[in-house]
Order: sequence, then C-alpha cells, then structure tokens
Amino acid sequence: MNFEETDIDFDRIDWRRFEELCFDLLMKYQFHDMIWHQGSADGGKDIEALATVVNPLLGAYTEKWFFECKFYTGGIPMTELVSKIGWATAHRVKHFVLMTNTHPTKDTRDYLNKTQEKVDFKIHVIDGKMIKHKLLAFPDLIIKYFADDTLAWVKSLVRQWLFQHTLPEIKTLARLASTVDPGKLSKEELVFLMMAYQQSDYDED
Repeated sequence: MNFEETDIDFDRIDWRRFEELCFDLLMKYQFHDMIWHQGSADGGKDIEALATVVNPLLGAYTEKWFFECKFYTGGIPMTELVSKIGWATAHRVKHFVLMTNTHPTKDTRDYLNKTQEKVDFKIHVIDGKMIKHKLLAFPDLIIKYFADDTLAWVKSLVRQWLFQHTLPEIKTLARLASTVDPGKLSKEELVFLMMAYQQSDYDED
C-alpha cells in the first residue's frame, strides 16, 4: 500500500479521534503502560506513558512522558499550555510532548523555548506535518483513520465475503474498477478483487 501525506486529511476526524490516533501512534513507537485520560478533566496531560531506554553502560531504565494532544483549526495559543507545563513540572516527568494536527503559534514556540531553559524535562513539539510523516510508516493507521469511502467500501466487501461467503455483483466490481486506486489496497484486498472478477466471469458463462 502506497500512501502520501495528501492521503492524510485531519478534516476527516474530530478531536477525540485525534487523541485516539496519537495513542495508537505512540504504541507503534513502543511506549508502554499507557493511560489515556479521555475527556476534559485530564489534569495536565491527555496521555501518560513510559518509555524504556537501553543504555550500553547502565542497562535498561524507564522514563515518564506526558503527551498533550491539541486538535485545532489554527495555531496553538500559549494559553493552552501554561497550566500543562506546570503540571509536568509538578510531576517531575522526563519529557513533555505537544502533539497537534496544526502547529504552535510563534508566541507559543517562543514560550516553549524560554520555558525549556528553566525546567528539568525535555519539551518536544510534534506538529501536523511531522505526524503525517510518521504515519506514512504505518499504513494500517492511515486506513483506520483516513481511508476514503472507496477504500472503506472494499474493506466492507472483504468482510462480507469472509463472514457471509457473498461476493460482490459485477456492477459493483465495475464501479470499483473505475474509482479505486490499486496502490492503496493491500495484497489480500487485490487478491480478493481478482478472485471476485474471475468468479463473476465464470458465473456469466
């Protein structure tokens, strides 16, 4: 499956799905003991997690990370992060990460840069551009959160065949042939469509 950043459209999801996307992405990068604080009463973080670091001299040790997920239509204002940084300071985390579908404003970046000089933990920003870049390594997440209607249609046909042993009609296959991008399908889905076409030809004979 070949995806590009243009296939990732944050307008297809809402803030809750964005938090879920962040959670799934962090799991891909082997964060563990993760807690997703769903809802507005999350204190100073949306997701807290541990990361295991392996040092050739010291061996393995864990670090605490706080992730703040911000789903915005514009730049992230500084006021959204002041209390979050205070919470991270109080809980002595090793890393605080802002994950957003957009980007921080200039004032926010200046605030984070100045704050970094005063706190003992690392502050990181993962903006929308970086999230898209990271997602390209995980086609399953792109399909889960951003699949267009045609891809979702193919997946529903595959499920229908698996559970009901029903193949799509020739008219359905013809419509798919004119709309679906084969490069966005898995090998299994391509095999399924080829089998369905062959079967439909056999049935007509």
